[in-house]
Amino acid sequence: MNHHPKTPYSVILKPIGPLCNLGCNYCFYLEKKRLFQNHEVFRISPKVLETFIKQYIESQEIPEVTFAWQGGEPTLLGVEFFRQAVGMQKKFANGRKVTNTIQTNGILLDDKWCEFLAGHNFLVKLAPSHKHSPFSKSGTDDKEEGRIR
Repeated sequence: MNHHPKTPYSVILKPIGPLCNLGCNYCFYLEKKRLFQNHEVFRISPKVLETFIKQYIESQEIPEVTFAWQGGEPTLLGVEFFRQAVGMQKKFANGRKVTNTIQTNGILLDDKWCEFLAGHNFLVKLAPSHKHSPFSKSGTDDKEEGRIR
């Protein structure tokens, strides 16, 4: 029997699939919508989310487990979705430290979001698409630019 520890690994979660509130030229993931039927629901179900979180934590033989959230645009799921996910992580942590990262375009970040993300020590990777960017199809407004500053 092999008693060597397993090699740690990372997984990027895309709980909203390719759905996004922008249409940036550089985004390779938006075209993935075409792989699904028009009636597809991209949002991960609570049961699948809980099963994934449990199995991902249990499979790691390291003291710190990191969840990396991306999309499309993961903030489209709302703060409550992530509040539930963090609750599930705590439920299955079994003494391990759990950390979270989220990549977002920042459009939906408001005080409620920022309080939640800061309160749960999320590492926030901001990937904005400014209206002046040559990469943006839809652009953004001055409100986003002010929020980013």
